[in-house]
Amino acid sequence: MQIQAVRSGDKLILSSLWREAIKPYFLQACGLLRGVTMLFSDPATRLRLDLIRLAGEADANTIMSNLAGSAADLESLGPLVGLAQVARGDMSRDAYEVTRLTRLIRQFALRAGGLAGLGDDIFSNHH
Repeated sequence: MQIQAVRSGDKLILSSLWREAIKPYFLQACGLLRGVTMLFSDPATRLRLDLIRLAGEADANTIMSNLAGSAADLESLGPLVGLAQVARGDMSRDAYEVTRLTRLIRQFALRAGGLAGLGDDIFSNHH
């Protein structure tokens, strides 16, 4: 009956389905997620406040921004990190261009995989 209601788009039945069958579990999941998040964020928050008190806000922000080290670099920051490495002389311009080209090819392939229904699995040999 509920599947029929979803297919028909009956707003009253869909609203009832949300309130009675989905929303309670959704709220429970949100509460669990918040609890786990707080478990991990509280120590970092305390550390940040201590660093601000000891070193000032600017230095605390600098320290906290690299707390996890290079392993936690955001992929989206890759081009900027690469340019900074080139500017410092830590990476050659040619190496940077190869890195960027490789990333662009991978992004294109993933997008093409998504359009073809292969998703992120485009690089596996299971096809």
